[in-house]
Amino acid sequence: MRGCIRVLRQLRNILASAAVVLVLHGMGSAAWGQDKNTLAGHTAGVTSVAFSPCGKLLASGSVDKTVKLWDVETGKEKATLASHTAGVMCVAFAPDGKTLASASLDKTVKLWDVETGKEKANLTGHTGGVLYLAFARDGKTLASVGEDQTLKLWDLETGRVKQNLNGHAGMITGVAFSPNSQLLATTSLDKTVRLWDLALVKLHHTLQGHLDGVLVAAFCPDGGRLATGSTDRTVKLFDPNSGKELFTLKGHTDTIVSLAFAADGKSLVSASRDKTIKLWDLKTKQELRSWQGHTDVINSVAFSPCGKLIASGSLDKTVRLWDARPPE
Repeated sequence: MRGCIRVLRQLRNILASAAVVLVLHGMGSAAWGQDKNTLAGHTAGVTSVAFSPCGKLLASGSVDKTVKLWDVETGKEKATLASHTAGVMCVAFAPDGKTLASASLDKTVKLWDVETGKEKANLTGHTGGVLYLAFARDGKTLASVGEDQTLKLWDLETGRVKQNLNGHAGMITGVAFSPNSQLLATTSLDKTVRLWDLALVKLHHTLQGHLDGVLVAAFCPDGGRLATGSTDRTVKLFDPNSGKELFTLKGHTDTIVSLAFAADGKSLVSASRDKTIKLWDLKTKQELRSWQGHTDVINSVAFSPCGKLIASGSLDKTVRLWDARPPE
């Protein structure tokens, strides 16, 4: 357990790991940003959270080697998925919501049947811990990034690696598919974001502009914008088609570790090692709100499909659900 926590902290401090923060005790209006529920059950830090596509379930991964499924409406634990032998670093739902993937420091990626909670597959091939995951839109391809500095594209019908992508001059720190799965974004400590054309299997654009390592990327739901977060304390928005930088959001005082778009694409949440979460209006490019709360580092944040809730996972062992609706 101590080894997992040590590795996790190293990932935060050295890789500036991918991960996340979120909304905490609100300020101002009592309705907006309040903690709606605290989900307790993990026995060690929570590293990743993800809503199911229908929004009824929330998955959380933890240093305690387990994945938990929660009922979003009641806040009750529905299942514990336990067969990893080291800390779970990332969880991701397949687009159809029937399969959940988990990445672990035990060097494996596991696929789970969401309805039964049973393990469906165990993907092996990384020579180091697996840190980040992303599903393609068709649910047949899964991207994974490991401590071994490789990015693998898995064919989930065969369980085999169909492609390895590389090209960064530094460690890869994150991965994201565009909504149509034609592009794959990879972030790196080399200060760049690479966009890969998956149909042609070649580099589409190299996005530059950040002054330090880039840790996280997220596509807008319509695919027209890509948000990136960096250790330079800024969030940048790019046009993924042209590769041009659109604008920069400034306000955090430390590394940006997680980003999530609202379902309508009009707002963006950013989480930082400064222990704050900021909500941005992308039309006005202004900060709408800032929160802070969890009693330890926040590792992951996610918007619910309806855009009304934000989930956050922290090293304080809890998952919190926050009301993201603005005051009326």
